[in-house]
Amino acid sequence: MKNNERGQILLITVMLIATVITVVMTAVFKSTTETQITKLEQESERALVAAESALEIALKSGVGSYSTLGLTGVAGIDLVNSSVTLDDVSVAKDFVSPLVQQDEQYTFYFTGYNNATHVFDSNYYNGTVVFYFASEANSNSCAGQRTAPALEVTLISATNTIVRRLIDPCSGIGTDITADQITGDYKVLDATFKYKADSAISVNNTKVIIVRSFFNDTKIGINNNNSATVFLRPQGNYYVSEAKTYSGIVKKIRLFQAYPQIPAEFFVTSF
Repeated sequence: MKNNERGQILLITVMLIATVITVVMTAVFKSTTETQITKLEQESERALVAAESALEIALKSGVGSYSTLGLTGVAGIDLVNSSVTLDDVSVAKDFVSPLVQQDEQYTFYFTGYNNATHVFDSNYYNGTVVFYFASEANSNSCAGQRTAPALEVTLISATNTIVRRLIDPCSGIGTDITADQITGDYKVLDATFKYKADSAISVNNTKVIIVRSFFNDTKIGINNNNSATVFLRPQGNYYVSEAKTYSGIVKKIRLFQAYPQIPAEFFVTSF
């Protein structure tokens, strides 16, 4: 009888010890995990701040490693293996502008442009382009109080001659090029559009195209008319800032800096 009691006591003792060890190990594991998560969050935040700081400096002084950009003493950041670079955008077939407000305009570049010296070169895009657009509010009515946008397209050639075209889905203001509307959407990059110009526009030896939006706000999409061999010219610079910590955490920021935009006031006269 005593042996049975002693055996039960020993078993209970072992179970209690095992329970205590389990609780302690769980607490230690939880504490260690939380510490690691906190450290990763701090390192991630540190890398993000470094990437943003380097990008701001690079926009003023150019690209390079964080060390050559003058970043020093940034705790935990591997300055030598962190850098700001320019993405190669010379093989783009499509481009979508930011939102263009009603009666405002966006400048598209169709020859090479040096953003530092503000000089065009003779690397012209020779081909055709198709324009896409739609009301940002997704209201595209031609009846009553019109909400469907129309586009005034101004082409400035290498010899500084100017040609204007009008793309209008409603055929209401002296339409030069019509645009069709489909039940679904036209897809250009990550944007969707209701309208696509029915005719492509030839842009041989054209420096820039200035597109003005009438009647509503719209983003403006362009593509190279699905050519397999001819690519659009870059519309700006894509900066990529990558910050790497010594522990291997990497944060990457990508920023698009458009080439200079010509103000609408240069082409619109008010009385």
